[in-house]
Amino acid sequence: METSRLTLDTIQHLVNDLPIPSFITSDQDIIIAYNDLVLKYLDKEKNLKGLALSTVLNQDSFLMTSKPSPISVHKQILEIEPSKNFHLVQFYDLTKQQTTEKKLGQLDRQLKSLFEHHPELIFTLNPSGYFINVNPEGEKLLGYAKEELYKLQYTDIVIEEDLHFTQPYFYDVLNQQVVDFTLRVRTKERFIRTLHITAVPIIEDQQVTGVIGIGRDITQTNAIQKQLQESEQRYRSIYDNNIDMIMSVDLEGRFTSINKVTQDMFQTDADQLIGTSFFPYISTDYYDHTEEHFNNAITGQATQYETVVINDEKQLFHLHVTLVPIMINGTITGIHCIAKDISDKKRLMNQLNQMAYTDYLTNLPNHYSFHRHVDKFIEQGSKSFAVMFIDLDRFKSINEALGHTVGNDVLIQTAHRLKSLLPRHANLFRYSGDEFIATFNPTTVDEVKGWAQEIVQAFRTPLQLSSDVEFLTPVSIGISFFPTDGSDTDTLVRRADAAVRLAKQNGKNQYQLFHSQIKEHHEQYFNIESHLLNAVEKNEFSLYYQPQLSLETEEVKGLEALIRWHSDKLGFVSPGDFIPMAEENGLIVDIGEWVIETACQQIAIWKQKGLDLYPISVNVSIRQFYHTNFLEHLKTTIEKTQIDPRYLEIEITESVASNTTLVLEILKKLKDIGVQIAIDDFGTGYSSLHYLKEFPIDYLKIDQSFVRDITTDEKDQSIVKTIIMLASNLGLKTIAEGCETEEELQFLKDHGCDLAQGYYYSKPVPADAFETWFKAWNDAL
Repeated sequence: METSRLTLDTIQHLVNDLPIPSFITSDQDIIIAYNDLVLKYLDKEKNLKGLALSTVLNQDSFLMTSKPSPISVHKQILEIEPSKNFHLVQFYDLTKQQTTEKKLGQLDRQLKSLFEHHPELIFTLNPSGYFINVNPEGEKLLGYAKEELYKLQYTDIVIEEDLHFTQPYFYDVLNQQVVDFTLRVRTKERFIRTLHITAVPIIEDQQVTGVIGIGRDITQTNAIQKQLQESEQRYRSIYDNNIDMIMSVDLEGRFTSINKVTQDMFQTDADQLIGTSFFPYISTDYYDHTEEHFNNAITGQATQYETVVINDEKQLFHLHVTLVPIMINGTITGIHCIAKDISDKKRLMNQLNQMAYTDYLTNLPNHYSFHRHVDKFIEQGSKSFAVMFIDLDRFKSINEALGHTVGNDVLIQTAHRLKSLLPRHANLFRYSGDEFIATFNPTTVDEVKGWAQEIVQAFRTPLQLSSDVEFLTPVSIGISFFPTDGSDTDTLVRRADAAVRLAKQNGKNQYQLFHSQIKEHHEQYFNIESHLLNAVEKNEFSLYYQPQLSLETEEVKGLEALIRWHSDKLGFVSPGDFIPMAEENGLIVDIGEWVIETACQQIAIWKQKGLDLYPISVNVSIRQFYHTNFLEHLKTTIEKTQIDPRYLEIEITESVASNTTLVLEILKKLKDIGVQIAIDDFGTGYSSLHYLKEFPIDYLKIDQSFVRDITTDEKDQSIVKTIIMLASNLGLKTIAEGCETEEELQFLKDHGCDLAQGYYYSKPVPADAFETWFKAWNDAL
């Protein structure tokens, strides 16, 4: 055989040595040889020689296979013997490659879907920081289309304040680090969004070719967190810096948190209080009251109350407490407690209450205590008791001739002597001025007459004053009996007073029992009353005005309207004579209505004249104040005269406060109308100062009895300073009455009194005279 020619055996050996499945075919595509690697693709052992290659293998598939479908292959044909047209046919199994490509395609689709549909910003940057891709959510978040972002670097959208730390993070990623940080970007619409960025390097052939990152929009979350932080800071600030005690307790009353003020009050560290109950610290007198309010709070009711706490040092504190339920997800989990230390206020109120019930000069119970005392006798059903009215016969002469200091000493020594003379079952009161009242319960007429005679006899002996001076101060005494002479306190006092007047008329230095004949001595009284009945209809009343001036600026701030009566029969009648009479017979209501109408008309007149307007205060008696038509008449008058109600001020005395509930209701309606309210003659009447914090009042008027000796009497000074301080603490203004000297005004100004009225500025004058005075005063300012 020639070396250039191949035998079949040689061809078979040749094909056997090939490393891939191979066939040798003739020029007619008939298989003449193949290697063993082909056999593993057959469905069974079979001799393929002599078969057409196309029945076994086409261009891209191996057909005779045990698989359900042909195997994908890649076929290549080489000519090895051109003279005989032998061809070498080889194929490569593409199954694994196609499987890999299929998996890669599937992965690519998954990643693309993740990129396209991810709810957060996904972006890629090249090493220069330019955007090379961004997902739809990123376009929506930033407001830019992809094509717009491709022209931008990340630094173009990061706000200037954040660039200084953003760029180092970018370079860290280019150095194959993973970074996680927060920055702020500016959208195309110029909104600022806060993003939390996680960025990783894109590495190809061990080289960083870019950056891929995810940005989560935390703008709203940050805003909420900021609000929560600010809210927490505000809460902590209120909690830690509050001047009041703030604490929280659980539903069993155990402390869960306390502020510094609370620690100071309890004189105990927080860690010793936390987890313990507050109830052991409550005074036994207030325990049930405190427990009741706490039980209300744990059922969801906010509540306020007063209680007393005793700390470990046995110190006692009066507290005003506010309890607020702590609600979490609709469930009460504890109680917030705010407690204000009102111990000083309580001490002051107790002192002022003591002043209210006690005469400051003699330390005897005062006239309010007397009324309460006698009212109690009547309420308890006493069968008989006596009221003894004791009046010093020469006191006014002594007071005017020798001054108030001596006069006060006389009153003090009188009180001492009376207390030493009266039996144990008697009670002594300083009623007013130089008037004392004693009550005897139980008693008989003869017993009281005996004590009265003993008192009259004792005061025929001079009083030894502290100045080593003796004064003879005889007394006149009037006596009335319950129920013979009167069934109520006022009547008993009035009848005893009438008996005193008879004793004085009969020569003084004696006692008189009230009896029917005393009425004969009241002819003048009834004569005045008969003329008083028609005084309103006859237009005999007029109003005089006394200005009220600011002690700071000396500017007029208000006026008081004072009634005057000039009878065509009796001439000028003092208000001190006809006002009590009108109170007794009920005419005070008609007179009071006339005063209100006239004052409102005067305001309207001054308004029409274009004059400056100031509040005009009018005195309202107890009887008028409680009258059913009082409020309606006031509203009608204001509407009829078309005045601004803030230019009208209603003055009431402390005595109206005896019925706190009703008074409070009336005062609230007055405030609804729009008028101002003042308490007149403060400190001389019903001074149980509990009403001050309840009543919606604007002014306290300091009675002239306190002002008169303010420059010389330390007790008057203390009272006035206390009233001013009390008013200031309660947010009220003070008006001092009866100011007559510059020294009095200076004292009042130095201690914070707001307004003053009195003869130093002007006596009460008619409206036209006031206009003249007002012009002259303003011109002089």
